Amino acid sequence: MPPSEMALQIAKTLSDDPDLAFAFYCAASEIVDDFEDYGPVIQATVNGDYDDTTAIGRLLAARARLLSALR
Repeated sequence: MPPSEMALQIAKTLSDDPDLAFAFYCAASEIVDDFEDYGPVIQATVNGDYDDTTAIGRLLAARARLLSALR
């Protein structure tokens, strides 16, 4: 499946602006680090669950993929 138009735009934007890409990554890392330290204080579903439908779940997955690619 080819990437969506939005995915291509995000990739181009981050590619064109390394400082923005770095700022985004740092902010995302901080959120993930806070989640690792404080867990439920950050975010959950209406049932109090954390899964791949929550923003923090999606962020954790994206960060893991990025870190894997950087290794």
